[in-house]
Amino acid sequence: MPNVDEILRFCFNEIGKIESVRLFNSFLDKHPQYIQAWELTTTITLQPPAEKISFIIAFKPSFPYSMPEIYYNDTKYDYFPHIDYENRKFCLYEDEIAYDVGNPLILIITSVRRAKEIIIQGVSGKNSADFLSEIKSYWNISYNHEPTIEWWGWVHSLTLNKTSRYVNLWIFSKNKTLRCKGCIVEKDDAMPDYMQQLKSNYGCTCHEILYIGQLQLPDKPPYDISTNKLLSIVSKEDTLLIKRYINQCHSKTVIVFKLEQTNLLGGFYFEPINTNRKGFRPRVLTPFGVISKIEQNKKLPRILVDEYSSHRITIRTSGESSPHYKFVIAGLGSIGSNLCHFLNSANCPTFTLIDPDILSVDNIGRHLLGFNALYKHKVEGVKEYLKMIRPEQNISVFADSIESVLSKDAPLINKNDCLFLVTGNIMSELFIRKYQEEQLLTIPVFIIWLEPYGLAGHMVYLNPNSDLSKISLYSDQNTYLYKYNIIHKDEYNHSQNKFIKRDAGCNGAYTLYSNNDVMAFLSAIYPKINTLIRQKDSKSHCYRWNGDMSLAKKYQIRLVNEVSSFSLEEFSL
Repeated sequence: MPNVDEILRFCFNEIGKIESVRLFNSFLDKHPQYIQAWELTTTITLQPPAEKISFIIAFKPSFPYSMPEIYYNDTKYDYFPHIDYENRKFCLYEDEIAYDVGNPLILIITSVRRAKEIIIQGVSGKNSADFLSEIKSYWNISYNHEPTIEWWGWVHSLTLNKTSRYVNLWIFSKNKTLRCKGCIVEKDDAMPDYMQQLKSNYGCTCHEILYIGQLQLPDKPPYDISTNKLLSIVSKEDTLLIKRYINQCHSKTVIVFKLEQTNLLGGFYFEPINTNRKGFRPRVLTPFGVISKIEQNKKLPRILVDEYSSHRITIRTSGESSPHYKFVIAGLGSIGSNLCHFLNSANCPTFTLIDPDILSVDNIGRHLLGFNALYKHKVEGVKEYLKMIRPEQNISVFADSIESVLSKDAPLINKNDCLFLVTGNIMSELFIRKYQEEQLLTIPVFIIWLEPYGLAGHMVYLNPNSDLSKISLYSDQNTYLYKYNIIHKDEYNHSQNKFIKRDAGCNGAYTLYSNNDVMAFLSAIYPKINTLIRQKDSKSHCYRWNGDMSLAKKYQIRLVNEVSSFSLEEFSL
């Protein structure tokens, strides 16, 4: 690694040949993230003659693998974009910029040049549009010691149009752990699904607030807006609406509006308004009269509200809308529960979860769920886990067996895209196959399981469009041993104690493999699952993932044949 002190010493001397520069050690007292700071005095030409300006250039220990950071404390040319007005640091480059570290001196010179260009473009108005495109950065900061601007932790699901109207603000009333504090929704709409989920956990109170459809912010900061300024940038009709709303004396008095070029809401919070003032008879002053005539120049605390919608989240991730899938997961043990994590990446799919069991202490070593879900039905625990990620997600649960659910309501299962059978139970597999062959189950089925010690993992994909009657999965119809097992059949027939352990209870048997085996298997097989789901392949397929073959030697387990560890094979059905 290069010696940063030597690099900075060289650059300081070279810069000193063309500009006035001095070490600025006192800057480091309040900025311990830097190892060195300079004050550089240079010139800028807005119009002849050139004017002197001073920058502070600060360097992190990782320089030149991190760019120098430049501060500008003079307010003479305010306001211009690409500077944080709370700490006066320029935003010179995108965070993910890549550059050549071979010439640190050029990095410094280029950064100073970029800072000058930002000021010149700001003064000339050439980059004024950048204020609106970066409005989130400028709306959220304090300009002239106005009341503290709080991050309220609200989200919204409004239709952002030009119609002013009352909307509802739901605030979580029993929330001690959730950082999201509430949601703004349309007044006449039912509570969104995700709010229903959160309400059941945290409780909610409803407050009527006002949405202004057309509000024209100033082209540039500062955005420290008073009541007088607010009333000057809305229409006469909206002024009357604001007057009516303020005079209703709400417990939460909030006005919101669409921030241009975004799906964000900006807003203003009105603190409790005192109408009992000296010099005025009781009940003469109205709340609106106080804020428009007595406190008309008082700066209003500002609010910023993020949009929460499935569409926005999808566009923010993949960049385009994706198909919506519906999955049935039968069996929420170690493999089935963790499979939910993988499948959940498919654009917040609809899940039907089926499993009769309750999560016990013995399960959590390789299960998706942990201590906080102990003694819950696995279906309820996994549902809660998924809903904490996306509360609006559509999830149905059945604390029952797949045989029972399918027998009672086959159409319920058939309306989905596919069924994942992850019970590890041969009789469930035979039952499902019978339903498929009799065309009572009409969707594709994935059967997924692991062999002992994670020596192999298997996935069989049975598509109803293929001739399922001709597909045989077993080498022996008496033992029902899978024909592509990696462990030799003699081991299963004569040495099962190697593979099966038993806890107390009549159903306490379990197969030996680790959580690491589960995740390695699912990570290897999920790309195949993803392809089969998206391409809707009409054929049936089977795959085998081969685990750590050294374990077979360690435990003296006879294999069908030698294979490479952690390889994936496809076999013919």
